[in-house]
Amino acid sequence: MRVLAGVVDADEGELRLAKAGFKPPLFIGHANALNVDLTAIEALQFLAALHSVAAPSELAGMCRQSLKDWGVADAADAPVSTLSHGQRRRVALARLNATSQTPLWLLDEPYDALDLTRVRLLNAMVLMHLQAGGSVVLTSHQPVDIAWALQREVWLPTAPHGADDETSNLQTTSLKGFPSPPWALWDWRLWAMRDIRLAVRRRGETMLPLGFFAVAATLFPFGVGVEAAMLRAMAPGVIWVCVLLAMTLSVQAFFSSDAQDGTMEQLLLSRRPLAPIALARAMAHTCVVGLPLIVSAGLVGLMYGLPPRGVALMGLALLAGMPALSLLACLGSALIVGVRGGAMLLFLIVLPLMVPVLIFGAGASVAWDSGVSPRPFLSLLAAFSLGALGLAPWAIGAAMRLAVE
Repeated sequence: MRVLAGVVDADEGELRLAKAGFKPPLFIGHANALNVDLTAIEALQFLAALHSVAAPSELAGMCRQSLKDWGVADAADAPVSTLSHGQRRRVALARLNATSQTPLWLLDEPYDALDLTRVRLLNAMVLMHLQAGGSVVLTSHQPVDIAWALQREVWLPTAPHGADDETSNLQTTSLKGFPSPPWALWDWRLWAMRDIRLAVRRRGETMLPLGFFAVAATLFPFGVGVEAAMLRAMAPGVIWVCVLLAMTLSVQAFFSSDAQDGTMEQLLLSRRPLAPIALARAMAHTCVVGLPLIVSAGLVGLMYGLPPRGVALMGLALLAGMPALSLLACLGSALIVGVRGGAMLLFLIVLPLMVPVLIFGAGASVAWDSGVSPRPFLSLLAAFSLGALGLAPWAIGAAMRLAVE
């Protein structure tokens, strides 16, 4: 199914589009692509907007009607985490109503966890789609009660272990030829607002980096002494190191949850440009985690005895370097999706890339304290962030595609 959808390449064989301009298929797989921290209506509206050319606000009424048709209207405003397996499946299948018409439906085990009433509803929708000239490819472990309308039915017996598979000698191609929809500003807003909403609802995960930063920075004086001059001298380095570690800690599961629930797969299937979406998610991460860290760094700087102008300069340096830190952290998080022991690997990947930002950031405060202009250091931080803005989103997009394939 994933090969037919064009998400991954076929190992062997050839797949061809019937005609130019063919819309990407509507694919509903084993994973429902529903984030457990969103409500049912929010999750459905997000998926509908992802595969539509309409803005999310224009799809709200259609999504609610779809949930009503599938008998989950009462749970529309309930978090997905509170829904049963059958309810989650019905919310996922509500995309058949809410998503704009596509000629090809790819349904992987759509009857899973459905009661008899919903099975009949699904059969009726499939039949209507076929009568309208569409096509449906579905897999099922139970008899399909619309067999008369199907042009082809394939039974897949279980092959003995070690049996040779019949393969084709045709060269491999993929369905990457599906046209990409035009990028719109609300594509950026769609992902940014989703990540901000999730961060607000995952308060424990969001506050963990801030708590780590506060505890780590507070414990340093107990280990090295409380002499005022020494604390003031070491403050920029300690604060920057703690910020780097906190930023890395905050992205351990940034992309893994989307890969597990099928959202990342739906993103690739939508043919949306990945680089702008990666940039939107990184900037949302900067707003949710980076800006509070800058405020906390100012408070810690005052605790270490830095003068107000020194705290302001350090905050300016952090503000200039934070986009680079966030983008590099997100890149590392995308690279470790599906990797066992990824947390340790994340630190090994990200921290060496962040060292230049650490050097320039701490160097700005040291230069100012020594009577030297910090402008060269601030300029280097800004240049590093601009370089990351130009290159990192493309690398993150490539890592997201690699994680799915």
